[in-house]
Amino acid sequence: MRRQWLGHLYLGFTLVAFVVFLYGAFTVELDMAKLVPGITVGGQALGESLSFPKVMSFFFNIPGSIFLLGGALLSIYRFSQKREYAYRMWANVLIAAGTIVIAYAAARARLGNTEGLYPAEMVASVLLLWGFLKAGSLRTGAKAIGGRIAAEREPGMRSGVDPVALGPESAELDGADPDGADPDGAEPARVEPSGVEQQGA
Repeated sequence: MRRQWLGHLYLGFTLVAFVVFLYGAFTVELDMAKLVPGITVGGQALGESLSFPKVMSFFFNIPGSIFLLGGALLSIYRFSQKREYAYRMWANVLIAAGTIVIAYAAARARLGNTEGLYPAEMVASVLLLWGFLKAGSLRTGAKAIGGRIAAEREPGMRSGVDPVALGPESAELDGADPDGADPDGAEPARVEPSGVEQQGA
């Protein structure tokens, strides 16, 4: 919540860049020779690599790849330390792998080598979707933690430990009086002072 404004700021930046790109895409003159069947388009019909609006792709691809890959790597590190959230660690491994595949293929396409672009996009899409579906919800890990804690507490309740030694609440659960009285109502045994102690008093 403290950094929520950063997400809003990036969303606003992306929307502005997208509007500018749409304007360029609908106003630029396409290279029809690059739209014939049998070739990988890869944005070549929009012009040279650094021409407008093709240059606008930098504002989408680079920040998007950095944030997606960086977030996945950070999540892998954090969830690897929690056994119950191992499924989210592997989910982020898939997301990171998909990001690397699509970023590599897109970078090659930007440099003019579009070979294998479409298969790479398909593989990356499958990895990303698989990762997001596998991540699921944090509730799965929370339930696993709750079950582990309950399982760790249960043996202690059956270990035969004196409930009085564990505290008043444990003694009451076991049927014993916290003050040491017999559960049947008998008074606790009292030790009378010896005659020597009485004379000394």
